[in-house]
Amino acid sequence: MERGEYGEAAEYLIRALPVRPRSEDVPDMLVTALSATGRAEEAIGLLNEQLEREPNLPMVRNALARALTGRQQFKEAVAVLREGMKLAPDRRKLGNNLAILLVTCPDEEIRNPHEAIPLVERLCDQTRYEDPRYLNTLSLVYSTVRRIDEAVAVAEKALRIASESDRPEFSQLAPSIGLALETYRQAQRAGVNPMTGRGGATTKPADSKESPEDDSGGE
Repeated sequence: MERGEYGEAAEYLIRALPVRPRSEDVPDMLVTALSATGRAEEAIGLLNEQLEREPNLPMVRNALARALTGRQQFKEAVAVLREGMKLAPDRRKLGNNLAILLVTCPDEEIRNPHEAIPLVERLCDQTRYEDPRYLNTLSLVYSTVRRIDEAVAVAEKALRIASESDRPEFSQLAPSIGLALETYRQAQRAGVNPMTGRGGATTKPADSKESPEDDSGGE
């Protein structure tokens, strides 16, 4: 899409956001369109205004967190997701996005993979360990805290489910999960943390958990 086309899309999405704030696509597309035209701060402002009017909008929060992360406002992104989980604890995507941010954030004051463990294990419990999106995140978390054997086992299951699924949102994950799995296997053979390249991989049983925690929840 050309810059001018992004600009046209942005104007449409600005008008659409107050009308369709619960849309699966509008908030996220708004961030993409405005960011592509150098207006990321405007996207952040519009999404914040929408949350001031109606705080319990998980899709708006996910989009806002993405926009904030893109501007390296990691503390604010974490706060947006945490507040969303308080308001809508059954919205799994909020928890998944928070876990990923806690694992991958470059700011050491915010990065906390150990906090992410119970978040993602809960998501996997709720989905009976059958959703490759959350299994993929769990394998990432395990690899980060040097539970490499578990990371490999979980990634293998995620890859199998994604590869055999008829659901596009699952099957399209297979290539990236496969690449991650190969990284974990290499780390397993070398005895290093795949996220840091340092030694100290552990070998806890694949069914061990550090914290317990509706299948009524949505995305």
